[in-house]
Amino acid sequence: MGTGSSFNPRKDVFDEEDLGGYDASTSKGVVKKIPIEVRPRRKLGNALRSVGSFGRRNKGASTRSALSVDYEEVDKIRKEYEMFKLNKENELVGVQKKADKLENENKRLRNELQALQKTCNKLRQERDSAMDAEYQALERASTFENERDKIQRQFKIFRETKEKELKNLLQAKRDLDTKVYKLRNGIPIEDRHADDRGSTGGADSVIGVGHQSSGDWGWSGLETEHSLPGAASVLHHSKLGPEMAHGLIELEGPFMNVNRGDWTVASASIAQILPAFADATSGEIVLYVALTADMLPEWDDVSGAGCLEELRRRYEGSGHTFTVVQFVTERKLAEQDPQLQFSVRRSLIADCTVFLGLLGDHCNKFVSVELNAAYVESPGTKPCVFVYRAQQCTNAGCKSSHSEIQQFKAQIKEGNNIKLINKTINTKTSLSRLRDALESLINREMGIEDNTPTTVEGSESPASLCGVNHWDLLGDNQQHQMLNSATRCLCCLGFEKHYERLNAHITAAGPLPPLLVSGASGSGKSLLLAKWVRQLQERLPTSLVLYHFVGSERSSTADPVAMLTRLTQQLMRRENSLLAISSDPTRIVGEFPQWLERVSAKQPGGIILVVDSMHQLQMAEVHMKWLLDPLPVDTRIVVTVDEDACPQAWKAWPTVQLEALSNHNVRQLLSVAAEKGLKLSADQETKILTRCRTTATSNPLYVSLMIKLLLRMDAVQLEEQLAHILSTDSTVQLYEYILMSLHLPCTTAEERELFRKILQFVYVSRDGATVSELFSLLPTLTWNYWGPLVEKLERLGVLSSICGVLTFQQKAAWNAVRDYYLQDPKAESKCRDELATLHRSSLRGARHSWRAASELPQLLCAGDGERLQSCISHPWIFQASYSR
Repeated sequence: MGTGSSFNPRKDVFDEEDLGGYDASTSKGVVKKIPIEVRPRRKLGNALRSVGSFGRRNKGASTRSALSVDYEEVDKIRKEYEMFKLNKENELVGVQKKADKLENENKRLRNELQALQKTCNKLRQERDSAMDAEYQALERASTFENERDKIQRQFKIFRETKEKELKNLLQAKRDLDTKVYKLRNGIPIEDRHADDRGSTGGADSVIGVGHQSSGDWGWSGLETEHSLPGAASVLHHSKLGPEMAHGLIELEGPFMNVNRGDWTVASASIAQILPAFADATSGEIVLYVALTADMLPEWDDVSGAGCLEELRRRYEGSGHTFTVVQFVTERKLAEQDPQLQFSVRRSLIADCTVFLGLLGDHCNKFVSVELNAAYVESPGTKPCVFVYRAQQCTNAGCKSSHSEIQQFKAQIKEGNNIKLINKTINTKTSLSRLRDALESLINREMGIEDNTPTTVEGSESPASLCGVNHWDLLGDNQQHQMLNSATRCLCCLGFEKHYERLNAHITAAGPLPPLLVSGASGSGKSLLLAKWVRQLQERLPTSLVLYHFVGSERSSTADPVAMLTRLTQQLMRRENSLLAISSDPTRIVGEFPQWLERVSAKQPGGIILVVDSMHQLQMAEVHMKWLLDPLPVDTRIVVTVDEDACPQAWKAWPTVQLEALSNHNVRQLLSVAAEKGLKLSADQETKILTRCRTTATSNPLYVSLMIKLLLRMDAVQLEEQLAHILSTDSTVQLYEYILMSLHLPCTTAEERELFRKILQFVYVSRDGATVSELFSLLPTLTWNYWGPLVEKLERLGVLSSICGVLTFQQKAAWNAVRDYYLQDPKAESKCRDELATLHRSSLRGARHSWRAASELPQLLCAGDGERLQSCISHPWIFQASYSR
């Protein structure tokens, strides 16, 4: 606290007024000045300083000390303020620098944006100019197409005009021939065409020898080679129209009343019908032999004397396959499933060419079934040869079987379409009679007249020049059987939309590029085309439908030159032309589009060419390069390829894509299988539908194979094996499971070894292996084992028989056999050597097998070059290769 003097420092004595009128003279006592303490007011320094910054001052401190403290605080605060101000100014300077930097960045980005806008405007202008150029190119293309169509129409008119002129020249030539004939025989001539003689003069100098039809072009390139074998003979008999008559008798014959237009239509109809008769022959000759136990000595005489071997070599020399089916009676055969044995024998008898029965005194149940299936149940439908001897059994125990065999013999004597040899075959004369009887029946069934090719003068074929003959040199019947084989499939769902797309392609106007059918392996491309070709043959009888199915990449069907040669021959056959096909592959490839244009212009319904698995053709991009050029207006081409093997140049064509099956499609297939006897529980069906959801397991081939496999199982096997089947991840693995399911149940190690060797021999062959080759390579193989096995392999989609040659149905089966049985390269090499040795042995003797000419060079390609050169230098192989 301070004193009162602090309030009035200049006054030391109080005035009377300050005392409030107090009179000191009148008052008693002493008047004293008593200071009054008053609390001092707060100073300015206390207002400036913050509370508690300096703490409280001690009571009784002087004013000077207080002021000195306040000044220190003020200085300290001022310094802090200055520091704070300086920091803020620095921050403001930094912010200003950042702002300047951002401003500069903004200017730079603005400049870049302007540059990008300029570039965008430039690109937009270039795009507009490109669009204008495209429109102009389209207009020029349209103009070019119009000009091309105009030129084609003009050329067509020019060609028709020239053909008419040629027809008139031919007519004039025939008139001159008629007049010459009449002059020689003294017949008076009526000169009814005197006015036309001037316009048709010189016809003899224009038309050469050869009797060509009016539609033939004078191609010098096509007239230098010899005709194909068989084509000349077929076409020589087809020229019976009014323009084909060359003598007086023909001019006055019944064909003179036939109009050329009617004749053309009739020829097209006949040509459409004739292939059905030609395709009825498969080239496979099967001789089924049934014999009783007591006729085994006679059978040993027949097989040991070379009678059947001579027939085999004769027919294999003309390109056929010859197979002898003969089951051996064994004790363990009775322990097997008799129904399976009966069904196998009935199936083989139904497919055989000739049935040979050697009947003794008694027969067992298997021989009885064979005789019933071959003759008793349908007498006269199957050509049969029966050899039997007089009764020799006097044992009372043989009465039952003896009476049965006597009934058979009695029915046979009254039948037709049979040959009887009622004596024991133990002499050369009787063997010769048997051979002649078999040969005559086989020739009648196969349509074989003689072994010499029929030719026309001036049209010698390579086959006739080489002295060789083949019933199906270019593989027409082989392709027909491949077409039939491709149509046998369980899975054909969802094809209706693809049929519409294919039909729209062939009915569209104008020239079109080929239509590409693409899909994964096993997606149903071959099945789709096979079904569609069958529909076209029934629905479009006026169109010429050509097709080619390619097997494996190394098979003979993968040769593009052979394919084009075969197709060219069919075009020539439709054209009724005797022009020759060149043996130069380059010319064959170059002339085929010309033949397409030539024939399609005259064909009422045009030409439809279908090629399956075209990517598997050897050097397909080179030999099929003509497909990239504009095709004839009336020609439509449809090809199939695997989507992962399609060349880049073909991807520009219009494409039909085949997809995997949906769960709905799989359920439909299971419903179809249920109608055929497949019984699945709800849980099993759910497992199958759940499994068939990936790309590999929803493949149509995978699903159809699985259903085929399930149809062969009973309820117990289905419950045990379904999990193993569903554990497979691809079609190849499913085929491996099928092979394992057929291989493991073999009762002996010998049977398992036979199963393995059979598949190995089929694998290493070029076109497959015949049954007779397998029996020659495997001496222990019998029909008791082979008959049921081959039926299972065919039903499960592993093997198929094309013209008597066993080959794999699918490429996945080929890969499965390679992975399962040929992992060791030495095993494949050993099989090749065994097959090569067999084919080299067939080159000895007077008659040679066509199989050796086809298979032996391919088998030796991977081996020694000297052996390959020696093989090709063999006269027979050289002649056969040249004739093809």
